[in-house]
Amino acid sequence: MSVVGVTIGIGKIDGTEWDGLGRVSDAERFGIVEAVSAPGSQAKEAAVGALLAMRASDGIAKPDPYGFVEVYAGGDLVNRQAMATRELPERDTFTPMWRQPPTWRHVTILPNLRLRVSVWDRDLQNDDAIGTAELNSNDLNQALYAGGIYEVNVANQTANQLLLVGLSVVAEN
Repeated sequence: MSVVGVTIGIGKIDGTEWDGLGRVSDAERFGIVEAVSAPGSQAKEAAVGALLAMRASDGIAKPDPYGFVEVYAGGDLVNRQAMATRELPERDTFTPMWRQPPTWRHVTILPNLRLRVSVWDRDLQNDDAIGTAELNSNDLNQALYAGGIYEVNVANQTANQLLLVGLSVVAEN
């Protein structure tokens, strides 16, 4: 199983841009959240992509995301891997696809398995927390059965700042 990428909202909870002095309207922020919540992964992907591309072309300041994923079994931390580091974040993107995604092999998906995904925006001084979301065994099983990259909606866990977490889960033979 791998966490291959995330989708980040176009602004912070207070309506400011991630890296800049501009503001994002509530209509824009919640338009993307509504698109994320639409049924059907292809429709969701297209809607979010269109909204992010539209706003990005306006010159909105994009975040420089980095973060890590922690694996918990039965409440105990089992492993932690970086998606990108503070020293080498992804640059200027709402949709980072990690160069070396955190990956685990030979994992049995049990009911008490959890992934905790934490994402930050690197700034010159005070980095902004984008969000921390937990994925459960149900999310992992849905990713397994979906095949490919499965987007888990985590917007409600992160005040609509971190919107989706892209999972890839492949059965071992």
